[in-house]
Amino acid sequence: MNISVWSGCALLALALLLGACSKEATEQPAEQAAAEPAIESEAPPTRDYMVTVSRPNILNVIDLHENKLIKQCELPGSAAPGTLVVSPDGNIAYTLVDAFGDVYGVALATCEIVFSTNQSQGDIRVKSIGSLAISPDGSEIYTHQNRVQLQRDRYQLQPPQLAVFDTRSGLAAKPVRTFDAPAAGDHYGHGCGGGALSGRPRHLSHGCHHR
Repeated sequence: MNISVWSGCALLALALLLGACSKEATEQPAEQAAAEPAIESEAPPTRDYMVTVSRPNILNVIDLHENKLIKQCELPGSAAPGTLVVSPDGNIAYTLVDAFGDVYGVALATCEIVFSTNQSQGDIRVKSIGSLAISPDGSEIYTHQNRVQLQRDRYQLQPPQLAVFDTRSGLAAKPVRTFDAPAAGDHYGHGCGGGALSGRPRHLSHGCHHR
C-alpha cells in the first residue's frame, strides 16, 4: 500500500471516530434529560387557623395569615367557659360550654354538631372547671367532673371523677369509662401514650390508665 492510500485510510478512520464521538456527545444530554424526573411545582404553603368561642354562643374560625374571620358557628348553649380542644386532624372542635356543664363537638367545615354530652344526669349535677382534653388519636375526650347530688335541703358532695367519652358516640353521649380523680383537677392534658393528665397548672399529676 502506498503512502497516499495509507494517508487516505487514516483520515477516513479519524473522521469516522470523530463523528461517533460527536453523536454520543449530542445524545447523552437528551438521555439524561429523559432519565431525570420533572421538577414538581412548589406545594402551596400551609395555613394556620385559630378557633375561639365568644358570647353569646358563637364558635369562630380565624385565618391567621389574613387575620380574617372566615367562619362562625352557632352553639346550642351559652359560651362560658369556652374551653376548646381540636381533633388531631383539625376537622372538629370540642368546646366546654353552658356554664361548665356541656361539651359539643363542631365540624369546622359545616358547623354541624357531631358530638354532645350533658354531663349532669338525674339528681347529679356536674361541673367541669375548664377541664377538657382529647387523646392523641382523637378517639376520646376527657373531662374532670366535680359532682354534687341534689338533696331536698342541700347539695351532697360526691367524689370527683375523670370521665372518658368516645368521640364517635354522637349526640347525647355518655361516659364509656370513669376513674377516681383528685378534687382539684381543673386542667387537663394527655400523656403516657394517650392517658390523661389532671391537676393544677403547676402541679399536674399523672392520671394515666390502661384499658
